[in-house]
Amino acid sequence: MNGRAVLHETARVGIFLCVSACGNHPTSPGPIQSQPPPNPQPIHRTINGLVREVNGGGLSDVRIQGWSRTSGGKPVAIGSTAADGSFHFEPLDQDAFSFTKTGYESAGWQIPQNAKLDETFTIVVKMEPTLLLSEGRPIESVITADDLAYSSQGDGDSVELDWPGNVLCSPCKFLFVPAPPRKGGTLTMLSSGGGPPLTMWIADYYSGPVVVATGLPGERQVVAIPADRSWNTVLVGLDHNHGATLSDDVVVRFSVALADQ
Repeated sequence: MNGRAVLHETARVGIFLCVSACGNHPTSPGPIQSQPPPNPQPIHRTINGLVREVNGGGLSDVRIQGWSRTSGGKPVAIGSTAADGSFHFEPLDQDAFSFTKTGYESAGWQIPQNAKLDETFTIVVKMEPTLLLSEGRPIESVITADDLAYSSQGDGDSVELDWPGNVLCSPCKFLFVPAPPRKGGTLTMLSSGGGPPLTMWIADYYSGPVVVATGLPGERQVVAIPADRSWNTVLVGLDHNHGATLSDDVVVRFSVALADQ
């Protein structure tokens, strides 16, 4: 579905050694004098937020976990969203957060590293419904300007992909394939609505694309997947790196079907 590091200063310790040459008998080192570390500045950050579905309204009962990127440790539950999808937290020691709800892809957000220790944030977190593609069960959905972006370049406004190359699917839908055909299979995409061409990135989630194909609106795009390649993920959306954009008033409808070869 993109923190701050609090710097802790270490006190300087001054060590003074006094050596006397009188009578050629050096004296013992003097006492070590130290200055206590200064008290760290208190953290009093506030977050006013809303979690909502892409192309939709607020989501209730979204589980929110937080952790500190500097001190590490496991994420801890810090709350959940209200009936309208809103949440409010203060004060906060955590600077990284995850949002999870059954039936939706998880999302995340981090406090910018240069944020003030008493800063207040107002944020909107968008979550995409989980779309499971399987043989005999095509996915029918839409692409709008409100959909998420998926990027392999670490763009803070995108869902990060650990893929090689420069991939930016924006706006984009994420489809998961829990049981890909063992011998490759074929994907058929059809889009309509008068928008720009849609691109499919057929990929392994952890290693990147296996096949990339772009289909013109109204034309059926059939893609054969190599039998010797593993895959489990399909991104459907606009290839932003090739100049594809979508205006706010355009809705592109699409369907993707999976078949064994």
